[in-house]
Amino acid sequence: MLKGNIVLAKKPKKLIIKDLVYGKFEINEPVLIELINSKPIQRLKGVWQHGLPQKYYYRKTFTRYDHSIGVMLILRKLNASLEEQIAGLLHDASHTAFSHVVDFLYKTHNENYGDDILEQVLRKSNVPKILKKHKINFNKIIDAHNFSLLENNAPDICADRLDYTLREVYQRRSSINAKYCYNNLIVKNKEIIFGNKKSAELFTKYYFDLQKEHWGNPENMLRYELIANVLRYAANKKIISLKDLHKDDQYVLNKLIRSKEKYIKKELSKVFKVIKFEIDENNFEFDLRKKYRFVDPKFYDIKTKKITRYSKINPKYLRDLEKHRAEHEKGYRLRILN
Repeated sequence: MLKGNIVLAKKPKKLIIKDLVYGKFEINEPVLIELINSKPIQRLKGVWQHGLPQKYYYRKTFTRYDHSIGVMLILRKLNASLEEQIAGLLHDASHTAFSHVVDFLYKTHNENYGDDILEQVLRKSNVPKILKKHKINFNKIIDAHNFSLLENNAPDICADRLDYTLREVYQRRSSINAKYCYNNLIVKNKEIIFGNKKSAELFTKYYFDLQKEHWGNPENMLRYELIANVLRYAANKKIISLKDLHKDDQYVLNKLIRSKEKYIKKELSKVFKVIKFEIDENNFEFDLRKKYRFVDPKFYDIKTKKITRYSKINPKYLRDLEKHRAEHEKGYRLRILN
């Protein structure tokens, strides 16, 4: 049994994957088996989704490995091509230690740093060799926009957006509703939509709540900023190298903790617990910005037998969304209290 949400049972020429959210899958394509066992994918077992390993994070989380496997499984359930399943499996292989914290380090608050270096990272690995062996086009695989089920622009849903949301819903809200949303996914016009109004409504509410309470919450943004500052300090002091970030979270954390630097110890002590802060436009320590995540998914309306966007049946949602989005994009000026 592996840490995280995925359990793999090895059998001759196949893998049995048991996922907490999506159930049991049999993988018998040799290229998928080789890629799952490859170093870039296995490394993701030590890269946690929300910036810190579970033992240091203030709420339940999961790894980029869990997420990458999960994206592949959603695509598999929806009968995506083998190429698209491969692209889904590999799409986060370039995420560094601490994941999107590195976007704060490099001040790329659109959170695209991992995507921007995907080709560079994979070309240095054995992935191109594996794909060539199985006659899969590497250049096509590394561009997620070649695959409409894997990647679709907001406010639409896609396998990537679905997986990280459903995992969090399963862990912290409702395992039943997470599975319900998953079981009601369908494909129409080469894009993922929900098969009924209820599943679209549930998913939209959860996504909006998670953006407010977790992903875009000022405390979470502050936590990322503090870790990024520690990484910047440690790099300047030669305690870590930027190459270390291409290993995993615990490897870098061990180097930081072993340094015994007072500044590092002090700042990490803040990060490893709930942070109390106060929004203050005039007397602030931090001015924080972060990508805004939102959805307004399409669903198949059983009554009208038409594809409808959720906001069409709930205009209030669109008003609430725009209000919160404006607040978020203004940024948060705050100071730490504890």
